Order: sequence, then structure tokens, then C-alpha cells
Amino acid sequence: MLLFTQLTCAAGSNSKQPISIYADQLSIDDTTGVSHYQGHVELQQGDLKFSGDELDLTQKDGAVTLMKAMGKPAHFERSEPEPLKAEAHQIDYDNNKGIVILHGNAQLWQNGDLFSSELIHYYTESRRVKAQGAPNSNSQNGRVHVIIRPKGDNKGE
Repeated sequence: MLLFTQLTCAAGSNSKQPISIYADQLSIDDTTGVSHYQGHVELQQGDLKFSGDELDLTQKDGAVTLMKAMGKPAHFERSEPEPLKAEAHQIDYDNNKGIVILHGNAQLWQNGDLFSSELIHYYTESRRVKAQGAPNSNSQNGRVHVIIRPKGDNKGE
């Protein structure tokens, strides 16, 4: 079964665009403002895209404040102001704070550069990246791994 819903709001130029969501199942709790989507979830708002096995949206006063995608992996993508792609077991996008947090086997591609670790914070306004490894991780002994491409090298992503 495929469910479709439209909501409005998100940060930046996407905030004026409707949110379109496809999923196999949906449950909404109006008392908490949380809607939970399951099964091949795809969300798009303007150039912002999320996908995963599950997605939670939290709304307050008619605005989406938090998007949380879970999957093996979940995906996040946007094209403006610069191409950005990410995947992780869980991706939290906090509209109020302007931050994307990638949890678990996280990878972030920004302008052809790659950041890999167990935890990555991406600050949308300043376009800053903060990554942290985990000592009990299987990837590179829990360390952060970065690949920086020379500018003008179009072979990334």
C-alpha cells in the first residue's frame, strides 16, 4: 500500500515548497505532532530529498522542526547552495538549528570531498563539517576518514 501526504515547511529556500512523502505505512499522533512513515519512504521538498526504511517528522505550530530518517542506509540529498549527499543508519535534520546529524556508518559527500565516520554533524548555514569516530566501530578502527579532491577534479561522488 502506498500512502502520500503533503506538508509545508523546512529551512532555507525549500521552506516555501510543499513536502511530498511516499511510504508503505503511516501513523500520525496529533497530540505530539509526530508522524511516522514506514516502508520504502521517500521525501522531497524542493531540492531536499530523504529516503530510508522509516521516517519521523515532528511538527510544531504548523512547521516541520525535525526530520529523522532511519535505514540501512538512510539517504539525504540537496543541491543548493552546493551539492550535498549523505548516508547513515540514522539521519536527523533539525530545521530550527540548521544541522544535519548522521549516526552510524556515516558518509557525507560535499563538493566531491568525502567524509566517513560513525558520527558527522553538518551545519547548513555555515557549511561546516564536524566528524567523530567511535572506538568500537569496524570502519578504520573507529577513526574519521576524509578524501579531499583537488579543485577542478570532477571525478568525485
